Amino acid sequence: MNGQRSAQDFVGRVVIVTGAWRGLGRAAAECFHERGAAVGVNVRDRARAESLAASIGERTLAVPGDIAAAGAAEEIVRMTLERFGRIDVIVNNAALARSTRFPDLTAEEWRAALEVNLTAPFLLTRRHSRRCRRSATAALLISLPPPAEWLAPWAARITPPQRRACSA
Repeated sequence: MNGQRSAQDFVGRVVIVTGAWRGLGRAAAECFHERGAAVGVNVRDRARAESLAASIGERTLAVPGDIAAAGAAEEIVRMTLERFGRIDVIVNNAALARSTRFPDLTAEEWRAALEVNLTAPFLLTRRHSRRCRRSATAALLISLPPPAEWLAPWAARITPPQRRACSA
């Protein structure tokens, strides 16, 4: 292909995926890895993050922590840069979905959802964007999937193997 990279070629690229334990986050982490990327997988629980990283493969790094906790974004970026030296893509997938119906939602539940769903991706992206401005090669892609209840009803019923369209 004229020496150009394919849009599906991520060899030499580094991706961070938050909320990578299951569903779309796990599928994204596996897909990027299959396409050649090194992947930092963020899961709240350290043991789960390490287990997931081991199951995906050698170019995968566990970057555990609660994405909404103070200092988490800085630590995720620091660990990824320390291991891989760069970050090309951030998939902000972590989300806090509430089963509470809107009229019954408490202010505390609302604030917790905002911290995970909006503030945490903002902080992670902002933390990395500072580095991007200083780098001529850095690229930044942000993926903020809507909560499942915002998608068409069928989307919430798709199983992870069906979501892995990139491996087809």
